[in-house]
This record gives sequence, C-alpha cells and structure tokens, in this order.
Amino acid sequence: MFRVLLGMGWALGLAACSGRPPPESITPVSEAQLTPELRADYDVFAQRCSKCHSLAKPLNSHVDDDDVWIRYVAKMRRQPASGISERDGEAILRFLHVLVEQERAKNAEKSK
Repeated sequence: MFRVLLGMGWALGLAACSGRPPPESITPVSEAQLTPELRADYDVFAQRCSKCHSLAKPLNSHVDDDDVWIRYVAKMRRQPASGISERDGEAILRFLHVLVEQERAKNAEKSK
C-alpha cells in the first residue's frame, strides 16, 4: 500500500512540474506575453509560491503597486518552508510586475 501511495505521489509531482503553459483560468498572463524569460519567472513563482498557498491568492489579488509585492515576497522569503532564495525572489517579482502592469491598465480603463 505504501508503494502505491508513494508511486501516486511521484506521478502527481511529475505532472505538476511538466512545464506546460499555465491555463488562462489560472493566470491572467496570456500565452503571447509568456516570453521564455517570463515563462522561467512564472515557473519559479508557481513552484515556490504554491508551497505555502494557492496561486489564486496572488493571481487574484488585484495589486497595482510593485512595493506591495516587494514587501510581501520579502515576508514570504522569511518563512522557513518557502524555499525562496534571493534569486527566486527576483524572478517572482519580475513575474508579479507583469500582473501589476495589467492591473494598472485595467484601473486606468475603468477610470475613463
């Protein structure tokens, strides 16, 4: 029984790390915006941030200020289980900056 559960865990882990593009239902970043560099940043974001909470939390936060993310990522880096290195934090912030820009654009459109 233990081997079956262990095998299922490995299979789920491999599926989660398959490198497929994020579905539109998960991230508001379109496939066209996912340059290879941004894709790498998204992968770090998805791997590290999902260790402690659902990705829906940051993706649906409607934050339009980079400073908010800078403080939040710094806070999360201090969490022992996060595994977020300084380099990871920089990648995460680059990805989150795209979300900030999208939120600013939506807010500007609403205020017209």
